[in-house]
Amino acid sequence: MKNPLEKGKIMKPQSASFFILIILAVLPLLSGCDTPDTETVEAKIVFTSSYANNDEIYVMTEDGVYQADISDNAASDTDPAWSPDRTQFVFVSDRDGDAEIYVMDINGNNVEQLTSNTFSDTAPAWSPDGTKIAFASDRDGDNEIYVMDADGSNQANISNDATGNDTYPTWLPTDGSEIAFASDRDGDFEIYTMNDDGTVQANITNNAASDTYPAWSPDDSQIVFVSDRDGNNDIYVSVLDPYSETQLTDSTASDTHPAWSADGSQIVFTSDRDGDNEIFVMDADGSNVDQLTDNNVNDSHPSWKPAD
Repeated sequence: MKNPLEKGKIMKPQSASFFILIILAVLPLLSGCDTPDTETVEAKIVFTSSYANNDEIYVMTEDGVYQADISDNAASDTDPAWSPDRTQFVFVSDRDGDAEIYVMDINGNNVEQLTSNTFSDTAPAWSPDGTKIAFASDRDGDNEIYVMDADGSNQANISNDATGNDTYPTWLPTDGSEIAFASDRDGDFEIYTMNDDGTVQANITNNAASDTYPAWSPDDSQIVFVSDRDGNNDIYVSVLDPYSETQLTDSTASDTHPAWSADGSQIVFTSDRDGDNEIFVMDADGSNVDQLTDNNVNDSHPSWKPAD
């Protein structure tokens, strides 16, 4: 009989308290399988999966071997991101009927709704000091970048550009003084940066393709992003000073949602190169691509645990 702990297959925990230190002895095992030695493994990547027939928030080890559902809700839960202190996830859920921003503890407990309106709030991202959350919202008629305090108070539109849609915010990792985002204000999506109060907005990429999903490297020196400039979505990285761009993936599939490891040595991403959206990882130079999930469903939006 196949071992249910096979790499890349999701295991359902028996209680919501199962999470960051995954005790293998409490994992449900198929009848007739050998019980693995009891050991403690740490979840490093949070992601969205439709394994339970609706989108849920899952966690897994950085090698993809052990996976578990922690949101366990009938609604659609997506777009998870770690808090800088590694104690919470921010995520998007439609459990009140609209896409809103929520937070929960890393074991799935203490779910709290931060936004509440009849519009769509998506793509949340924590500031590096944990005091603020940036997100995209269409409450002003088009998608803009908003920032709020980590408790949901003081929500404010900072991109404030009515000529296009602004989305996918990501904070400068070291001090949070800048935010990178994607905008189609010039006719197609490009990567922009701005100060954390919305001032000094600048276009970083400039081509006829769609450039989206920016993510700053931990040392502030690079932005990884997605572009369809070669005909399909691939992952690129831009070095900011002096400016240069390098294509990291080159497949006929769609590669999206890149996110850096805490030390900047690897990038985790979503790809449909095996037929379904699965989570992959590669070295920061695009080499040594490895598939982490193999669930034959939609696995996407990975986020890597910040450094201790």
